[in-house]
Amino acid sequence: MTFGPDQALFMEDVYKIAESKKLPLIGPIVTSRIVDGKGFFTGPTFYYLLLPISIISKWDAILISKIYIIAWWLAGVALFFWLSRKFSFLAGLSAYAIFSVVPTFIYYSRFIWNPNILPFLGIIILVLLQHNLWFAVGVVTGLGISFNYDFLVWMPLLIFIIIFKKTLHSLALLSAGLILGSFPFLLFEIRHNFYNIRTLIDNTVQTPQSFAPYHLVFPLIGILFYAWGKLTFYLQNKKQVIGIFVSVLAFLLFLTKFIYSPGGRLGMPNDWDVRTQRIASRLICDDIGQRAFEVASTMDGLTQAPDIRWWLRIDGCLPLDISQYQSADVLYLVADRYWQPKSESLWEVTSLSPYKIENQHKLNNNLTLYKLVRL
Repeated sequence: MTFGPDQALFMEDVYKIAESKKLPLIGPIVTSRIVDGKGFFTGPTFYYLLLPISIISKWDAILISKIYIIAWWLAGVALFFWLSRKFSFLAGLSAYAIFSVVPTFIYYSRFIWNPNILPFLGIIILVLLQHNLWFAVGVVTGLGISFNYDFLVWMPLLIFIIIFKKTLHSLALLSAGLILGSFPFLLFEIRHNFYNIRTLIDNTVQTPQSFAPYHLVFPLIGILFYAWGKLTFYLQNKKQVIGIFVSVLAFLLFLTKFIYSPGGRLGMPNDWDVRTQRIASRLICDDIGQRAFEVASTMDGLTQAPDIRWWLRIDGCLPLDISQYQSADVLYLVADRYWQPKSESLWEVTSLSPYKIENQHKLNNNLTLYKLVRL
């Protein structure tokens, strides 16, 4: 299970939405595409889905992470029924089996993340296209783009289909559906001179980055497995049992190698798991009393430790705002065994100077929770 800085920031944003009782028109910032401090945001659909789930689960991030696994399971179930009906029971069953064991799919399904809904939406689009339901295709595509910009990969494919079929009526229905599916985001863009679209283009032009394969695979999983279903149906009719077996292995190997999984927990350093996060949070709450405090971490780029902050909120002892490190009396710092206090240049730590290390608690073989007190 992964609960890193991104997941904590998602939860914090949704918590503030619940407190304000005002739905936003944009979603999370795309952290991988920030250039010179300027970034763009996705649509708010991810937050619209996460909000009711969070309220119903009473803000239990672990339970919510498990619920998000259901999004992948639904994609697998949709594949099974769709391909079974389109081709054969064997095609559907084999697709479901392969989908369920691909390591990369398992890896990305274990945390709260906006692209996790894209495979299911991509499969729904293929089903709708078979019935020429272009307005519904537009709505789902709009929702998908609002979840994550990766879903834009569907736009040239849909336009190509419309041009190939020469049906302007379909284009009108698709456009109307797109507007409805992404309406909150479009409303924000109109009000703010299309800020996100302009920034997306500018940042991509200034610093072109290569896309990881899953950027294409997640939205287009349905197309990959459609091809698999067609191949299985063909081999089944030819009674090529060995061919089916070899094809399963080849397709599984392709998916495993093509969509590389980085391993470990995305955005989480080694030895820093949810259990350790919870231990750190409870140690802080049991120790702090009424003193003004802050938290920080030397383990990754987000040194304000948003993951610890979230668990502190759940445990009922909030630190000061991230802009108030200089006002804190105490700083709780999570650092690895190589941390050297005398050579520390991290602003969150130096803002407390002069300070002393009043206490330290070893969280595991690599990480320690330090209590720094201002002198």
